[in-house]
Parts: sequence; structure tokens; C-alpha cells
Amino acid sequence: MQSTLEEYQQAAQEGVDVFGKTTFRGLPAQDIEKEVFYVGTITPVLHYCMGGLAIDAEGRVMGQDGVPIPGLYACGEVSGGVHGDNRLAGNSLLECVVYGTIVSESILRSTKA
Repeated sequence: MQSTLEEYQQAAQEGVDVFGKTTFRGLPAQDIEKEVFYVGTITPVLHYCMGGLAIDAEGRVMGQDGVPIPGLYACGEVSGGVHGDNRLAGNSLLECVVYGTIVSESILRSTKA
């Protein structure tokens, strides 16, 4: 484990790691022996059912025929199709903010047309 942390510190100094990562936050202290680490147990849980409404790239809700339903938009966890059966980043806040922005811009464009 210590060698992994040391490799990560070195990659941060070089500005890129073996996976192509270029942003390094929360680096361990240079003196790993004096660093404090926190450990938690993660267990699977059932927390909600995702999706249900298929949307296109602009957040328009798609009908059963695959055509957008006029004036009906969705974002956040009510929508599906973008992530499949799970979120991309493991946090729905990003999905809500990103698709909330996309949907609001899409609605504004449609009202100007």
C-alpha cells in the first residue's frame, strides 16, 4: 500500500498518472508514516428505483414510438436511457445539475422557435 501511495505522489508531481489522470486532489502527506487515513465499510443497499422515462440528448421525453412528446422534458433520476440502469458517476447530483442545464437550454430554444 505504501508503494502505491508513493507512486501516486510521484505521478502528481509529474502531472499525469499511468491512467492519464491529470488532476490530483487530496494527496497524502509527503511523510506517509505521519499521514492520517480514514477507512469505512461500504455495503450494498437498495435505495431507489432509477429511470422510467426515456429521454434524448436534449432531455425531451420519448414516446413509445421513439418520437419526442411535445413540451415534455425530464432530468434527474426520473429519466433513463442516458445511464442505463445506474448512474455514470455514482452520484445523481451531477446528473441533475448537468441535465437540468441541458433541459432548461432546450426549453428556451424551443420557445424561441
